[in-house]
Amino acid sequence: MAALALFYKTHFGDYNEVGTLSSWIDFLQRDAGKLWNNNDATHVQDYNACLDFFEVLLNGYIIAALCESIDSAAASARTFSTLLPTLPSDVLQCAIASLADLASNLSEVIFTESDTDGETREGHLKTSVFIKHALLLKTFHAAVKVGDTGLMLNALKFLSICFQGSQNYKYAAECLRLTACLEGGIWSDRLSKFWMENMVVNLSSTKSGFIALDMLNEYIVREVKTLIPDNLTPSTDNRVRNICSLLIMKFREIRKHISTELEVKIFDHHSKRVNPWRDSIAVANGLIAERIHRMPAGVESNRVSEDSIMNLYVYGLEALASGQGIARMKERWLAQNDFDDGENDDESDTDGRSWSGCEDSSDSD
Repeated sequence: MAALALFYKTHFGDYNEVGTLSSWIDFLQRDAGKLWNNNDATHVQDYNACLDFFEVLLNGYIIAALCESIDSAAASARTFSTLLPTLPSDVLQCAIASLADLASNLSEVIFTESDTDGETREGHLKTSVFIKHALLLKTFHAAVKVGDTGLMLNALKFLSICFQGSQNYKYAAECLRLTACLEGGIWSDRLSKFWMENMVVNLSSTKSGFIALDMLNEYIVREVKTLIPDNLTPSTDNRVRNICSLLIMKFREIRKHISTELEVKIFDHHSKRVNPWRDSIAVANGLIAERIHRMPAGVESNRVSEDSIMNLYVYGLEALASGQGIARMKERWLAQNDFDDGENDDESDTDGRSWSGCEDSSDSD
């Protein structure tokens, strides 16, 4: 969730600015209050809704990029779909390979030049960086869903770098700590293997039904909190903590069994998600109409303005190169101290996630 919040904050922008998340929320007539709230410490209001919205935009951006690569004069995504049946496979493969090269290059090289195409260049750079960030997030999420902890760890390394240059100090430190433990020889091979095999859990017995272990823990904590009465007494407190809290997963199984027997759906469980492709096509058409996805001739495609907040990767590398984060981690490790109470960290792990999208997420695949 912290990574999702980081990318949302980076790309949110102003609704009057084309290509920002806030402009797309307005364009697609989504309820911004259900996705993002600047007055809330977690910012992200509904984890699954935000993740789905990110994927809708990613699909639209990819369609627009492929359309531009194949037919730069195309007026809409429909032109691209019309060409597809007769399009030579090598042309399509070349367009996909070109986009893959752009997306796989996470180095966001800064630039200081300015010219008459500055606005178009800036728009292209923003879309390029968005595709990179969205694909990184999608890779991490997809790895969790199928239980591929190896791929998840590889994606986490890039996310760790992005955290280093952000204000999420605790996540930056914990990502460094985890990487050092797993890759730096601090943990034994046996302990590393145990972590890799147990950091995701599958409650649905389906191939893509894995969720992060901490999400399961948060679900349990949330369910326990709902059992705490307003007029709490020592007796009811003891019952909630020592009896009911131990039965949370049993309650879940009973609830699912009853709903199955009665052939009814629990309100927050959905067998199918709304088809997102209409919105993705609308996003692609918007990008094509604005031409902000087009790269001006002679400009390197992987450059970002030096003062841009999108420079997460560059800022992260600079923070790592300074050595301050690693030094602080060593000091805390040696002193065995926890984080200071006053340290800044915008993200919270306990609110904003919906269990429904994780518990039976495989049903939508």
